[in-house]
Amino acid sequence: MLAEFLQDQWSASDLQEIRQDSRHLWLGLNKEEALHWLIISMDPLAPSILPIPQKSQKLNLPKKSKLPMSLFLGAHFRGRALASVGFDKSEGRVIHFQFGAEHSIEVRLFPHGQNIMAFAEGKKIFFQKPKPLPEGQKSLDEPQECRSLQQLLLELFSADLKTPDESKENVNSVRWQKEVAKKKNLLEKMRSDLESKRETQDWYALGDLLKSGLSLDVPEPWKKMLDPNLNFSQNLQRAYDKAKLNEQKLERAKRKLAETERLLHELLELGSEGWKPSAGGPKGNIRKKTRKKEEGLRYRTLKLSEQVVAYLGRSSQDNLRLLREAQAWDLWLHIKDVPGAHMIIRRPRNYELSEAEFNQLEVWMVKESAPKRFIPGDIVEFWCNEVRYVQPIKGDKAGHVQHHNSKVRRLRVKRD
Repeated sequence: MLAEFLQDQWSASDLQEIRQDSRHLWLGLNKEEALHWLIISMDPLAPSILPIPQKSQKLNLPKKSKLPMSLFLGAHFRGRALASVGFDKSEGRVIHFQFGAEHSIEVRLFPHGQNIMAFAEGKKIFFQKPKPLPEGQKSLDEPQECRSLQQLLLELFSADLKTPDESKENVNSVRWQKEVAKKKNLLEKMRSDLESKRETQDWYALGDLLKSGLSLDVPEPWKKMLDPNLNFSQNLQRAYDKAKLNEQKLERAKRKLAETERLLHELLELGSEGWKPSAGGPKGNIRKKTRKKEEGLRYRTLKLSEQVVAYLGRSSQDNLRLLREAQAWDLWLHIKDVPGAHMIIRRPRNYELSEAEFNQLEVWMVKESAPKRFIPGDIVEFWCNEVRYVQPIKGDKAGHVQHHNSKVRRLRVKRD
């Protein structure tokens, strides 16, 4: 059937173009002043010959190559007319293209025995090392399930043969599916995180237990929550502070969960046809880079006085560089249990910062390093120590440090 179709449609057409990639041979045949493409696929599972319809001529053709087969065909077959297309039932799935008495192309379409063999003036070349023709082939007179030409084209070259509108719809559908999957994965993670944050009541219970017993002697399950470096009143205050902090985190997590569920619901209602990607992208990053370039500063800087100047790094490399450039008596400040910038406070030796100066620096650090992490009313804890007691961890990521005997400072976030 295929040989008869090719004979009827493309006999007497001239071979003008040859393209080749790792699995396909593209033959451009000129007929009635129009170039038609014949694609020979060497897919091991489903080798095939695909004549491309005239309406699907806009293809992503491979570049002209210097592979042996394409060079051989270009030298011996280019400009020759296709005289006939033949098929012999005794050979099985073998198609013969005759371009003259001494010029022919044999295409074998056996799964895992696929091959293209070209013969010209006593010379020959193969797409791959030829194998003997299989014996005992199934009779081709028996009815077989056949795929349509359009189905084959869509399976092998769907990305190339789609119109711009169809390609756009397909890309939009894929993006929509990715966005839905992203939102579902985020919801699953947020629900899991929400369960881990429900330890708020444990801290309240510990505070009530300490308050009622007026002693650090509590049952074994609660002892692991106590800080052995703090006295009774400090542990009591710490328990209630932790409870309030976790309660605030829980409320924020619930709000974010509800907002993400709403966005997913809207996404599913719109569907792939009604949804449009948001106009995001790298512009924000470009603006940030431009702003940093305009500032012309390696570090973020806050000068409190001639004696006290604070520096914040912009990256993990900056954090490491700041630490190495600091004096032993300078102060190091970092938000506890929150990844972010390190602050180095330059000061004269033996200079003691006032509480007001510390407060000003801590407020600035929260705004610069974690502006969206805390809301008014949150209690932020800071590690504070002299630089002499802070060392980078060898072999670890840049900016990771270890510190000893650091003091814990607390700041309640206020509205601007």
